[in-house]
Amino acid sequence: MTLIKYKGFYDTNVDFIGVENITIVGSLRTSDSLSKRFTSNLHIFNVNTPEHDDFTIIISDYLSSIIKECFPTHAWPKAKIVKLTASMISIFDKVRNRFTAVKQKHYTFSPHDLTNWCKGLLRYQNCENMDIDNFIIEVVAYEAVSIFGDKLVSDEDRNEIYKIINETMQSHWNGFKCVKKLLDNFYYIPTDPLTARLKYSQLTKHTKEEWRSMIQSGISQYEREGQIMNILINEELLHLTASIIKTLSYPGGNILLIGKCGVGRKSAVKIVSALQSAKLVILENDEVQFNTDLKNAIQWAGIDGENVYVQLEDHHLTKEQNISKINSLISSGEVPDLFSPAELESLIKILKDEHDRDNFDGTLFQYFSERIKKQIHVVICLDVNNDNLWNILVNCPAITQNSSILWQSNWALNTIEEIPERLLESSVSRQNGENNTKTKCSRDFAKIYETVKSGICTPSRFISMIRLYESIYDVKLIAFEQNREKLKAGITKLTEAEDLVKELKQNAAEQQNKLEEKQSKANAALDMISNTMKNANSHKEEMESLKSKTEAENKQLMKRKKEIEEELSQVEPLIQEARAAVGNIKSESLSEIRSLRAPPDIIRDILEGVLRLMGIQDTSWNSMKTFLAKRGVKEDIRIVDISFDASRILTENRQAVEKLMSVKSESFDPKAAKRASVAAAPLAAWVAANVKYSQVVDKIRPLEKEQNKLKQNLTNAEAQLGELSAGLLDVDATVTKLKEQLSSYTKEAAEIEIGLNKAQETLAAAEGLVSKLTDEYKRWQDQIKQLSEEIEKLPGNCLIAAAFISFLSNESEDKRREYLNLWCKGTGIDQTNIESFLCTEREQLQWQSEGLSSDKSSIQNAIIILKADMVPLLIDPTSSATEWIKQHLRHKNIECITQDSLKFRNNLELAVRFGKTFIIEEVDSISPTLLPLLRKEFTYQGERKLIKLGGKLVDHHNEFKLILCSRNEQLKLPADVISLINILNFTVTHAGLTEQLLSRAIQQENPKLEDRKKQLLRQKEELQEQKSKLQNQLLEDLANSKGDILKDTKLLASLNETKASSEAITVALKESSEIQDKLHEEYDVYRDISSFGSSLYFACNDFAKCNILYLVSASAFTRLFLKSLQTFHGLDTNLELQQKHLLDVVYQYISRGIFKNDRLALLLHLVYKLFPKEISKDEWTLFLGNIVADKNASEEIPPWIPIQCIQNIKNLQSAQPDLYTSLNLKEYNLWKNFMNSSICEKELPSHCQLTGFQKILVIQALRPDRLYSIMSQCVLHITGLKTLEPNVLNISHIHKESNCDEPILLLAMSGTNPSSEITELAESLFGSSQYTEVAMGEGQESKALTALHKCAESGQWLILKNLHLVTYWLPILSQHLKLLKANENFRLWLISETTPNFSFVLAQNSLKVVYEAPQGLKNNILRTYSTYGSKFIEKLNPNAARIFFVISCIHALLQERRKYIPQGWSKYYDFSDADFYTCIKLVDDLWHNQSSQIQWMFISGLCSDAVYGGRIENVDDMKILESYTREYFKDDVLSHRWQPFQFNVTLPTTAQFQDYMNVIKQFPSKDEPSIFGLAKNINRAWEIQMSSKISSNLKNLYLSTSVSNDFIQENVQKGLIPFMNLWKKINQGHDFVRMAVPTTRPRDSAMEVFLNEEFKQSIHFIQMIHKHFSVLNKICKGVLTPTEKDLVIGSSLLKYETPTVWLEFWNGPKDPNKYLISILNKAINLEKLKNENITDLLQKPLNLSCLFHPEALIASYKQDYSRKTDTSVDQLRLNTSWRPTSQALILTELLIEGALFTNGTLQHCSANTENINSAPNCYLKWIDKKQLPEDDGQITVPLYTTSNREKQVVLLEVPCNGKDKYKWIQSGLAFYLEY
Repeated sequence: MTLIKYKGFYDTNVDFIGVENITIVGSLRTSDSLSKRFTSNLHIFNVNTPEHDDFTIIISDYLSSIIKECFPTHAWPKAKIVKLTASMISIFDKVRNRFTAVKQKHYTFSPHDLTNWCKGLLRYQNCENMDIDNFIIEVVAYEAVSIFGDKLVSDEDRNEIYKIINETMQSHWNGFKCVKKLLDNFYYIPTDPLTARLKYSQLTKHTKEEWRSMIQSGISQYEREGQIMNILINEELLHLTASIIKTLSYPGGNILLIGKCGVGRKSAVKIVSALQSAKLVILENDEVQFNTDLKNAIQWAGIDGENVYVQLEDHHLTKEQNISKINSLISSGEVPDLFSPAELESLIKILKDEHDRDNFDGTLFQYFSERIKKQIHVVICLDVNNDNLWNILVNCPAITQNSSILWQSNWALNTIEEIPERLLESSVSRQNGENNTKTKCSRDFAKIYETVKSGICTPSRFISMIRLYESIYDVKLIAFEQNREKLKAGITKLTEAEDLVKELKQNAAEQQNKLEEKQSKANAALDMISNTMKNANSHKEEMESLKSKTEAENKQLMKRKKEIEEELSQVEPLIQEARAAVGNIKSESLSEIRSLRAPPDIIRDILEGVLRLMGIQDTSWNSMKTFLAKRGVKEDIRIVDISFDASRILTENRQAVEKLMSVKSESFDPKAAKRASVAAAPLAAWVAANVKYSQVVDKIRPLEKEQNKLKQNLTNAEAQLGELSAGLLDVDATVTKLKEQLSSYTKEAAEIEIGLNKAQETLAAAEGLVSKLTDEYKRWQDQIKQLSEEIEKLPGNCLIAAAFISFLSNESEDKRREYLNLWCKGTGIDQTNIESFLCTEREQLQWQSEGLSSDKSSIQNAIIILKADMVPLLIDPTSSATEWIKQHLRHKNIECITQDSLKFRNNLELAVRFGKTFIIEEVDSISPTLLPLLRKEFTYQGERKLIKLGGKLVDHHNEFKLILCSRNEQLKLPADVISLINILNFTVTHAGLTEQLLSRAIQQENPKLEDRKKQLLRQKEELQEQKSKLQNQLLEDLANSKGDILKDTKLLASLNETKASSEAITVALKESSEIQDKLHEEYDVYRDISSFGSSLYFACNDFAKCNILYLVSASAFTRLFLKSLQTFHGLDTNLELQQKHLLDVVYQYISRGIFKNDRLALLLHLVYKLFPKEISKDEWTLFLGNIVADKNASEEIPPWIPIQCIQNIKNLQSAQPDLYTSLNLKEYNLWKNFMNSSICEKELPSHCQLTGFQKILVIQALRPDRLYSIMSQCVLHITGLKTLEPNVLNISHIHKESNCDEPILLLAMSGTNPSSEITELAESLFGSSQYTEVAMGEGQESKALTALHKCAESGQWLILKNLHLVTYWLPILSQHLKLLKANENFRLWLISETTPNFSFVLAQNSLKVVYEAPQGLKNNILRTYSTYGSKFIEKLNPNAARIFFVISCIHALLQERRKYIPQGWSKYYDFSDADFYTCIKLVDDLWHNQSSQIQWMFISGLCSDAVYGGRIENVDDMKILESYTREYFKDDVLSHRWQPFQFNVTLPTTAQFQDYMNVIKQFPSKDEPSIFGLAKNINRAWEIQMSSKISSNLKNLYLSTSVSNDFIQENVQKGLIPFMNLWKKINQGHDFVRMAVPTTRPRDSAMEVFLNEEFKQSIHFIQMIHKHFSVLNKICKGVLTPTEKDLVIGSSLLKYETPTVWLEFWNGPKDPNKYLISILNKAINLEKLKNENITDLLQKPLNLSCLFHPEALIASYKQDYSRKTDTSVDQLRLNTSWRPTSQALILTELLIEGALFTNGTLQHCSANTENINSAPNCYLKWIDKKQLPEDDGQITVPLYTTSNREKQVVLLEVPCNGKDKYKWIQSGLAFYLEY
């Protein structure tokens, strides 16, 4: 502008540089963003698009030249060229009409696209010698898709353009094939790399497979540099690379790639760079390195003539200077100031020879720039979700003008389905074909991906999910299989031991029998020897005796045999019967039993009996099924029975069966058994029979033993007889033989006894081991079964876990649960517990002991941190999670730092190199330096793994781990970064905070209990770890044992020891759990109050949505919670009282940090959130006004209801019909006292039984002038608070409450300065040198940080003022505070005005105090005197002291009058202490003037014109100020009789400070309206305005619905339909929406013209609103895409706000319900008025409220009068009369506020008078100024459209006493057309 206007400009030294003979020529698309001031200095020429015929001729000629150049040997007919031109223009027109900027901002197509389409044909080469016609048509279609299709966003749009091309080409050219088939099967690819000598690269046709092979070759070429791409070639990559290589192989070809992370854009560029042998320059973000890289690229391209690709990303274009450089590079081939003049000159000298050789027509620099433009190809990759995407394109127009746009936001569904299969199959093949179940759920990946709607749903995340799935699956599978093998080995060993025990038992029994036999024989032999020796002579007698004895024993033997046969005969039939029954069992019956998954108890019991009797000890169902599955099982049972040997049934087995039959007798009942199964009854009978048989066998066993003994004795006796007979012959020979027998028997018995002892020892050990490990045996069997099931479910569980980690890290707990349910339902996978699947209970206990919260969300977050491969970002407002991760990783090399640190880059490199865990705290943005780490862009050089950081390669250690931490809950990250990290929200949850408060409460109230809990937690963790180790050791010992474990004494001892330890730990864990249960009971005493406290915290922070400075930190709230417990006594008696006490403590703390006008809103919000029984949701909705009532209520409104309350009553009737009915409003007598009372809340009719909040609703509807009072009373009653006001602000108390780690944030009102009080306190405590003040502003940041560290170290105070001016710097301040180690005496005082841009972290972690001017005249004047102090006052003379007091009074009046807006002032004026100080300074000379004559005019002029008047913008407000100066700046104030504000006080005659203070303290604390000159009933208006403001603020708080492109939502439709229904209903009976807009006809009267135009505009407006609703309806139904305008309108309505576009037409009610009704009512009235005769109209009273522009009617009336009387309009003056006057405009139904107007005079209102009252008819008449002299007996009063006083219609004259004129000015008098 300066250059154009003044022919020059100012340089950086502010020296003017003049220029001459320069003509500036610019071009611009149509735009309204240029200032008119700028365009007024330009010659503007509008260049339109050529007409269609001209356009056809141009393109036709263009094509003729191009085709002739392409096919010089083939002459294409002119007719075909014209035909082709028509086809191309038709496609172009259809594309431009179908795809407009309304749908997508970049859908802009110009004739340049058509000419580029034509030029693009030059590049295609007919290598296949196709028919010329077919070839041209094919390449035209292909090029069309390239130019137009690549820009399109969605598949639907691309299919649409395919359809357009197909239909057009097929209609013009017969035989044209589908363009989609062409694109799916072929690509046109450049044959040779682009060089400086080539004009352009030729494009040749390749099949898809050929192109795929070329891409694979390009990947291999690129990877030779050590950068592994690790990419799959899919359809999208084929298309991307084909489009990119086509664009970049053209000289000066640049491309903009828009998509999501991972779609393959940057990989495609790398492949293309390899195929084209181009240098790929990826710019660094650092400014110096950015310029260096850019210089190198320019030199390679401009000097060396190399093909250079310059790649930029989102983070590069966040800086305006970078955008400017790239814009210049693309458009002109140069970057201003990148090279110094000397550098540039030395460079371009090199090109002199080439410049001459090419005969370039231009300078050497121009030649250099031209080479750069051709050889440098800019590739810009932007994320589709980048918030600044369109700003970048607007600020860098060269991107859209000189670049191709390729939009590829996501992969196609078939690609998404294909990727998992290819990756997983590749993984399986690498593992030699094992684990084929890994691919089991590969199709389910796509199902999950489709359900994720957040911004992190990107292809890169999808790939990460697959990789994570593989990792989890492999780890889990190995762990499961290893565990299963261990368990199997352990079970095998125990089974072997059990079998060995059985064998040992049997062998031991046999050896015992043999031992007894041998011992018996030895004893017998010994006896015989003895007898032989002693009785050799009596052998004969013995023989006789022995013979007789033998005969007797033989008889006894026969007797015993008979008894045995009798016993056996009793059970033999049972055995036979059982055997027959078993034989009759059908195989189908056995199969039926075997097929049961879990058999009935009866069958299990019977089969257990069968197995035990047959000696099978394993009685599990698997064993039973195995037994039944054996072939010939029936024969086995029968054979056992047939050849049954009683000794084969062990006694213990039979006893076990007997016990079983006794306990489960019903199972062996034949009827019950038969009911259970046909096969069961015979088996039960068989068991019973054999048990009885065994009993008999046991019973006859002594008989058999005796029989056997008798047989043996008989045999022995017979043998002895023979021997004795022989012995009689030779006694010596007999004795010798017996001795030999004795020796043999004794030796054999000794050997047997030795072996038996050893066997018994082994048996005892084996039995002990087996019995001790029985529980483990059963548990291990169950675990094997469970592991098998887990392995079967493993693919599905791993998929859900991987998806959970990849996509749900930033979701809330409820949203996570919702997604998990959705995924499981969609994939058919069973629900799984993420926590138990991905970690053990022991790990969770360990995390909790390290400080992690025990709530579910925190546990899940911890899992994601430790299991995910992506970098985590912890959103951790309390820093608890950050401290936990430090504690958890304490054994590793941890380094913590902030990005703001000067050592950040150096420390990062060292951490990467040496494998540290690098924790970056206080993150407010992601440094671009970290992007290579986030993307894992590794380079491999042999065994070395490198990564590029800050422009240099650094060795990457595999142990390196990066963790990001931030305390900012509102942290916003760019879209390209979000997809690379896992955002984990550790913001306290309700459950988490409840547990935290509970723990802290116990710690304070019962610290031993809390210590005991922590001890038990640690003990439980240790015990579980020990138990786990012992179990593993037990399995390891068993699995690793070799041979017979019963012979390994060390192993047995180890196993016994391990088992004993395990049992002891189990007992200890049980005891620990019991103690914990008892502890929980004691904890629960505080649980309810902790839960209430948690709800209170979240309710308080919810309110902070309306002002970020109202945030409260969890740590501060915890302190308040503990304080409330300390100060409350009676926890066990009344929970309700404790809740209210806690609320009181918290409110006293929070309210002092909240502005006064917001405190009642806060309490209403808290009551709604914390006491749901007191306020229902429907009642709250009605209170906020979030309802749309029908125009016609279902019941007629009683006539006594005031007109301004009718809509409120309709709303009440619609929203609360039961409440409305109970009010019985038809009976006016019941409500008369209520309506007339000044305290109506106490005069509610007796029949109304209402809750506290229902009283609010009733008064809101009928008496809004008392709404503020009843709201205050209601919330105080419910909460138990005594007052809304906090304790009086005392800086000293704030200091005592504060600490060195928590800043004190003073929220100052504009014009207040609390720093003086802080400095006074500092001086009184420490002296003047112990504090530092810094007034913040641009350039003060480093000074503030230096002072911060200095004061923190020395323990001084630091005061930082005006922080609202440096909000951009506050995050840095927060980082320094977090790492600050301060002296305990240090205090940081922060002073700021309220601003929405304040740092979230600093606001939440500060002690906040609002510093408001004290309310009321008394406090205001006291504060003024306290500020100046006695030293200043007592220096004045008495008159000066009196003047100082008067100015203080004026200052207080002006400030306190701001309470009443718009009645007191039209707006809020920033009258500040600085104004008072200025005023005192300006009248300083008067202090020293001893003259008795005071220059009041001088003082009055200073105040009204120079100081206070300088802030006033409204004429009526200026009159109020002047009235005050007239009243107070006069000699009367110096009199001892003068009483300020009519108070009954006497001012001192001296200048003593204390005397004035004493007088001021006598002022009343409450200011009456009359003090300000306002009407006595002004408080009614104030209550209406305040309550309206409160409900409006709460409405905005609860209706923070954000409307975006996801506009078609069910809740949006639900929110808009009520407005649509209302609009439909109020239009019933009227035809305005279909009415033709009336044309304007010539009229004689200006009023007629106005009324017709007003009606015409109303019809136009109604139809516009109707159109808006029609569009919104279509959007809700999903048949129309919303525009920005639609979104704005819909958003406003959802917030119950009137859309701005409507208000621009007519600034009416802000409530859309009232607005719509009012619009239609005005249109109805206008329709009547426009048809009336003007003469008749002027004779009737006219209500101006029915007009949209009433001031225009009065102006048109003035024009008519001017024409009629032939008087100049300027000479006319409006005359107001309140008595009937002829030929006057009669205004009726006027309203008045500030006074009563009866009988033609103004009267003062009483306190009980309505705030707005009716006024008489007003008669307006225009009169010549000369005929109407000025009248001091009148006052001009403004007439406004509504009571909000926003729009003034006219000034009316009202008669009054001249003396009272200024009193009426002060009263805020005004007329209104409507409420």
